[in-house]
Parts: sequence; C-alpha cells; structure tokens
Amino acid sequence: MLHTRAAEYVETLRITDYGFALERLTDNDDRLSTSFSHTLPYHRMTRLRTLTTWFFNFPPTYKMDEILFFKELNQSLPPNILLEFWTSKEIATGDCMFLCRQKQLRHLTASNIPDGFLRDPSFLPELADLELSHSDAEQLLHLLQMRAFRAFTVTFRRSDLDLPFCGNSLIMLDMRFQSISPSDRILFLDRRAVDCPNIVYLFLELPESEVGPLSNLNTLDSEDWLSPVITAFRKVAKTAGSAGDELHNDSSGYS
Repeated sequence: MLHTRAAEYVETLRITDYGFALERLTDNDDRLSTSFSHTLPYHRMTRLRTLTTWFFNFPPTYKMDEILFFKELNQSLPPNILLEFWTSKEIATGDCMFLCRQKQLRHLTASNIPDGFLRDPSFLPELADLELSHSDAEQLLHLLQMRAFRAFTVTFRRSDLDLPFCGNSLIMLDMRFQSISPSDRILFLDRRAVDCPNIVYLFLELPESEVGPLSNLNTLDSEDWLSPVITAFRKVAKTAGSAGDELHNDSSGYS
C-alpha cells in the first residue's frame, strides 16, 4: 500500500529491520525487495511526523540495510516534516544530513550522535527532548548548558556527580546510576531540588542488584531503605511549587 497511494497519509511510521543482507536474496526469495526499509517511498510521506527505526543485525556484519536506509533518508525525506525521530543506532556524521533539514524536530532518541552537531545552535533549533543512551554524562550536561531542553535522559557514574547541572528548563528528568553508593544518590537528588526548580516528572533507575527490597515493601527494612529517597523526591516536588503536585514516579520512581 505504501508504494501505491497510502504514503501521503502516513503520520507515524515504525520500522523494525532484522538486517537481512541484500546480497543473500535470490530470484526465488519470497521477501519482496520493496519491503526493505530503504525502499519505502519517503519522498511521498509529506505528513510524516514520527519516525521510529530499530535495527537488529544478525550477524553484526550485515549492515547493508541500515546503511542504505540512512542514505535514502538523506536523499529523499522531505524537509521540515518530522517532529520525533527514534532509533536504536548511533547516527554517524554522514547519516545526519536528513536531520539537518528537520528544523521542526522536537524529540530525538539515539544511541549517540556526533557532538559537533548538537553544539551547533542551527542544528535542530526546536529540539526539546533528548535521549542519547551511549553518550557520557559530561557531554550531555555540557549540552544542557547550551540548550534549553525540556526532557533529558542521562546516566551518571561516580565521577560525574559534581559536574555543573543547569536544569532550569527541565520538566522531565530521567536518571540512571552506575557504581554510585545510596548515600551519594540521595545527596545528588538533594542538589537537583535546587537546580531543577521546574521538574514535574522525575524518574530514577537503579541497578538490578539493588531493587531487591522492592519485592516486599511491607517489611521494615524496605521502609528504611526507601524513606531517604522518598524524602529527596519530596524536596524536588516542593521546590517545583504547584507543579510538584503532579510529580510522577514510575513505579514509585524506580524501574
């Protein structure tokens, strides 16, 4: 249907590509060449607002579909149509050209993106929500000083805890911790109550090895374990004023 008349009406498109190598196709193969991610008629998708792509390459050497997909976006995707782009991959420098033409994009999720692009204020000037799963905290917090993000996802290690945190613009903050003691996490949350005054949604993800007490919340040990964190959350909510009443904790702020 996308290759006939439906492409013009597509507003949300999700692509899951399992990385079949094109060179393995035979004349009798029942997988039509038009079904590959790079053969879709992007040039006709003038109403496309959200594009999500997940590439699963088995084995990792089969990357042809992914390479051709980004090449096709660079060549064919109309400018200034996307509002959201999600991908599981790191976006290489040569693959960022289509993003340079998406001036209205507000949400970007990727494994990583070349640092120089996000430091350029002309690149995605409307970007408000950012999640780069494989970027280090120092790089991301530096971007937070340069851009007024609304939503931010960052993973902290012990060496990152004292980095400058400019969170005045943030409404949503999603934090993950690696190799950080419980006492340091509580201190870190206390600081966010000061420098993130507008937070409405606060998410905290702990290592799997530390979520054991959550399996039995009725025990005294669990209450002792949770109470300092709950106190820190309340400080953030109080600082946010009336917006704090809407504070949303995913499963009490843990996942």
